[in-house]
Amino acid sequence: MGFFGFGSAPTACALIFAVILALHGPCFALPEAPGEAKELYIVYLGERQHEDADLVTASHHTMLATVLGSEELASESIVYSYKHGFSGFSAMLTESQARNIRGLPGVANVWMNQMHNVVTTRSWDFMGLPYNQTNGLLAHAKMGDGIIIGVIDSGIWPESPSFDDTGYAPPAAKWKGICQSGMSFTAKSCNRKIIGARWYADDFNKSQLEAAGEFLSPRDFDGHGTHVASTAAGSVVRNVSFYGLASGVAQGGAPKAHIAVYKACWSIGCSEATIFKAIDDAIHDGVDILSLSILSPTGHAPAFHAVVKGIPVIYAAGNDGPYTQTVNSVAPWLLTVAASTMDRLFPTVVTLGDGQTLVGQSLFVAARKANQFHKLKLYYNDMCNLTIANSTDVKGNIILCSNLNAIFTTTQLVELATALVKSGGKGFIFTQRSSDRLATWQFQALTIPIVSVDLEVAFRIHQYFSTTQSPLVKVSPSQTTTGRGIPAPKMAAFSSRGPSFIYPTVLKPDIAAPGVNILAAVPPVGKYKKLGLPYFFNSGTSMACPHVSGIVALLKSLHPDWSPAALKSAIMTTAHITDNNGLPLVADATPNKIADPFDYGAGFVNPTKASDPGLIYDIDPSDYQMLFNCMIGSNTNRSCTAIESSLFDLNLPSIAIPNLKTSQTISRTVTNVGQPDAMYKAFLQPPAGVDMLVKPKMLVFDKNTRSQCFKVTFKARQKFQGDYTFGSLAWHDGSSHWVRIPIAIRVVIEDFYSTKVVQFNILRKLFLPQSYRIKSKELMGAPCGGADSADQVSSSPAAASEVGAPLLIGSLFFSLLRYGERTWALKCGSRNGLRETSWQLPKLNVEVDKGSYIDTICYVLQSILCVHDLFSGRTISQMKERQVFRFQGDRPLEQVPKLLEIELAMMSDDLYTKAMVLQTRSGIILRFISHVFMIAAFVLFLIASNKQQYKRVDIAITYVLFIGGFVLDVCSFFLVAMSPWTWAFFRAQNCNRLAHISWLILCSCIGWPEKKPLWSSSMGQYNFLSSSIGFDESRSSSKMFTILRKMLNAVNKKLWFRKIWHIKHVKVDKDIMDIMVTWVGRLAREEFTRITQQQSWANLRPIINCTLNIPANSFGDNIVLLHIYTDLHLRKQPDNEAIGAESETASSSTADIMDICRKISNYIVYLLVAQPSMLPLSGAADDTTAAFHEKISKKGSSKQDVLETCYQLVEDQLEFGYEECLKEQEQPGPWRETLMEIRDMWLRLLIYIAGKCQVELHAQQLGRGGELLTFVWLLMAHHDIGDVAHQVDLITSSETMSGQFCAFHFPKEPEQ
Repeated sequence: MGFFGFGSAPTACALIFAVILALHGPCFALPEAPGEAKELYIVYLGERQHEDADLVTASHHTMLATVLGSEELASESIVYSYKHGFSGFSAMLTESQARNIRGLPGVANVWMNQMHNVVTTRSWDFMGLPYNQTNGLLAHAKMGDGIIIGVIDSGIWPESPSFDDTGYAPPAAKWKGICQSGMSFTAKSCNRKIIGARWYADDFNKSQLEAAGEFLSPRDFDGHGTHVASTAAGSVVRNVSFYGLASGVAQGGAPKAHIAVYKACWSIGCSEATIFKAIDDAIHDGVDILSLSILSPTGHAPAFHAVVKGIPVIYAAGNDGPYTQTVNSVAPWLLTVAASTMDRLFPTVVTLGDGQTLVGQSLFVAARKANQFHKLKLYYNDMCNLTIANSTDVKGNIILCSNLNAIFTTTQLVELATALVKSGGKGFIFTQRSSDRLATWQFQALTIPIVSVDLEVAFRIHQYFSTTQSPLVKVSPSQTTTGRGIPAPKMAAFSSRGPSFIYPTVLKPDIAAPGVNILAAVPPVGKYKKLGLPYFFNSGTSMACPHVSGIVALLKSLHPDWSPAALKSAIMTTAHITDNNGLPLVADATPNKIADPFDYGAGFVNPTKASDPGLIYDIDPSDYQMLFNCMIGSNTNRSCTAIESSLFDLNLPSIAIPNLKTSQTISRTVTNVGQPDAMYKAFLQPPAGVDMLVKPKMLVFDKNTRSQCFKVTFKARQKFQGDYTFGSLAWHDGSSHWVRIPIAIRVVIEDFYSTKVVQFNILRKLFLPQSYRIKSKELMGAPCGGADSADQVSSSPAAASEVGAPLLIGSLFFSLLRYGERTWALKCGSRNGLRETSWQLPKLNVEVDKGSYIDTICYVLQSILCVHDLFSGRTISQMKERQVFRFQGDRPLEQVPKLLEIELAMMSDDLYTKAMVLQTRSGIILRFISHVFMIAAFVLFLIASNKQQYKRVDIAITYVLFIGGFVLDVCSFFLVAMSPWTWAFFRAQNCNRLAHISWLILCSCIGWPEKKPLWSSSMGQYNFLSSSIGFDESRSSSKMFTILRKMLNAVNKKLWFRKIWHIKHVKVDKDIMDIMVTWVGRLAREEFTRITQQQSWANLRPIINCTLNIPANSFGDNIVLLHIYTDLHLRKQPDNEAIGAESETASSSTADIMDICRKISNYIVYLLVAQPSMLPLSGAADDTTAAFHEKISKKGSSKQDVLETCYQLVEDQLEFGYEECLKEQEQPGPWRETLMEIRDMWLRLLIYIAGKCQVELHAQQLGRGGELLTFVWLLMAHHDIGDVAHQVDLITSSETMSGQFCAFHFPKEPEQ
């Protein structure tokens, strides 16, 4: 999940691509499979390639038409086209069509649409923003005048007093939005407050929505959207209350801000496709802020594009607390909001028959039904159920449900209360550990009292009940209490908690805001209509989110040039971490606890302080790009695991380290937005068990220095598998600015180690395996003056004292050796190496040339990861300056392999020198171990010498350690002496004798270049039929062997075992090498096209027509089918006499052709089974091989069963249509002609595969010794043909038949 003019290059490429797809659309169209259901899929294409939105939409239709077959079908299928902030569309597709689109060029990802869920007067006074403020943030920001807040939710009720536009100015000229009409909503429904409204229902069943009472327009039915919009930017409305409760002034955070409504949520949920479209439209319309009280694991992908455009996006954290790892919307570019309480309660007095008065919480306002005694009945635990609530026992009574063992869920309580009302109950008292869900009972406020009490009050009632024969109780109307007497804020129990299981290095949530019992506007329909009030309570992080949205609007009004990251930083670094009485914040849970950053992020929002933060942690949106690519699944060049684990140095106003083992250094950059001349001092609060160091400790700013970088080093005091501990880092200027960021660290011994019973890691995305470490400066840039800010592990003095002085000395010595090794290697890398092979070149008349071949080979060398990583000092430009000894003209076949070997040795310079450094490292490690042994022996000798007498064991251990160290040192010396870079160093220093000795040792070790060819002398072989037949061909009649065969057959059914068992290696024939040289030469001389067009394929025409010339077919499937047909054809070999051989030479020639067919066919299938990355596959090779083995072995594994199944498979799947073709090819004459066509077909495919294989894979093969495929590729590279040099068709011209494998040309009229 997660997101130009015509003269520009991207536009030109996009238009060309669109034209090609349009011309070839019918060839690529995928017919809809019968019975295959259509679902709504989202196709994400990334950044749009046109400024003109109509061109973007046209490209969507063109792309979809290539799959569906026509523009008309594409237009009918597309539901939404995303064309403003990014490019993409949602369409009704089958699974196979979606899979086909995923393979098109330019498609970042495709996924099925998902449904998401949506997640009140006192709150703004509590945060210091009263409506009548004359000299504060609200006044300075002019109440957010002119700011446009986009609210994506369930719509709006425009007639609410909260959206009165009296005194408002029209929106700025940048506004491009519309007021979309619909049911009970016209263009006049918008005003200067609600300046725009859109609604989205194209992916819903509109008749079902109407049946549910929904308005097919921006008008709100659910009430959630109206509540949220009035909280963020509602106008000032006086004398608002809930039947006298919570009376006061209702207002939004930015009362003068404009509201743009995007109705993407309905009573059945929020479609992801509609949310995408809403964000896309909001970017186009010109909103300044986006507020989404909607749940999403990481946040929706288009939100990233909004942030890139400078639009802050605020999300709700979720309502799945108080459990850990439940926080949503964890992408670092989002502002994620948790929910807290405020200093307001609704105490309700419960009076017992003996005069005791107890207090609970309720929203009971029916004065006529209050203060009347009723009988009390008490039920415990499971006794309090719907059976009791629906019985006549509750009529006329007040019921107390006390649950000592568990917590009543909201659903249980609502069901019980509803049943009590229907059964004539007079009241419902229940035990609850939190009053966060009090808003649930407002709909019963006029019927019966529903009171929440804690266990202590319930126990008092129980004591009275158990000691009184006729217990009575009455409930008084609820009251409103506010002020310091109520500790607040307190984190709501339902608010989702961190850490994030998706991005554990990003601390979430970011901030906390009021979200409990918020009174705000609602529509007078549905469940709200009965009570007839325009304002109702609601609770959730959905209510906290618009509070922060309103605050961001005020800040953006004051600082319009601040980026979304700067606004987020200002809010986080100025937050409260204490309540209104100066005590630490508390998190409501079971039990309650001191809150931490996983509960509230940076703390409780402080709007006034946020307007003047002093310093900010700013981030360029491009720093998020690679993480975003991973989130949407379009990152193909880097390891997503490495990227996501290297987020430490993303310049966030928080630090989270989930796996601190020894030491970790984090970089941050702050920008001064306060007084130009300022000096800040660091104040540290290290997490428990962690030492913390900041450099520098003072930051000095002036007019010329607005940004400063600092580093924070964390060191674990002990090694243990711990849990998270928390701290902070604050910068103070000695005045009013305290710039504080939260810190969360977990000390671990092992990565991904859980001490919890419940595991949430199953929800993590599937990441690519990490190939090599990516430095964080490559990911995020160099935050501290270009310094490398990757993980830094330094030896701690405390740790050194634990291990001992000998190991410390050994470690330092080893570090020096490692430094010397790399320095020496880099020095040798700049010299000319391996020139000893030049004596052979004059014999072969080799001329000097420079061309594209050296560029190709240099790219190969650069792509060998181990060499490139070790010797990054050698640049490509330096290598291109080298001369290339390139042979010219036609050469004898036997000379070509040797020439290629010598040529590659000369061009690769010191390729083997570099690769063999890995062997030298073994010597370095051995030497380190030997020094540790000798130091240990010396220390033991010193210890023993201080004793009164020597012991035999002391002497024995000392001698063993010393002798062992000496032996290892000698071994390490020989390993170093035999390394190629030792020889290269002597050559560079003109030490010819030493170089000669080193060369002799080196040649005896690796046999360069005479004894070790650059490619293997063997080639992999794999045969599908023999592997499927298994061991049933054995003729042994022994009972023991029969049982053994059955056991082996059972094991052989496992695909992994079959791969190992049936892969064989045979020697590459000279005939195969020679024929490949010949064929590649023909291709270079452009003779191939002529030969191809002349070849009629009289016998293989049906096969090739049904496989290779149909682009929609899987390449892997085609390879297996052709392989099976080849095997079957070879098994039908007629007798030599029947072939018509007049001489032994002709018969021998037929045998040679059969051998070439068999070996190349088996070799290409071997690549499919063992090295599928070498083939241009579009699907998973394992799936292909497993499917064919299942088909072939379905009837049985005996030889006859397998052959019959294969014949049937060839006839059915290749669609020959008539058996005469097969029978005719079994005749002697056609059989041999077909055999020669099969040989030509496999040779063509081998050349095609070699050219299509990625250069990096060939480079890796060169490093390991090479493959036959790599040899073919080297030949093609030498001639500058194929994808090696240019992206052109390998084998044929554009005039021949189009298709993926257009090497197989057919005349218009088939030959008879």
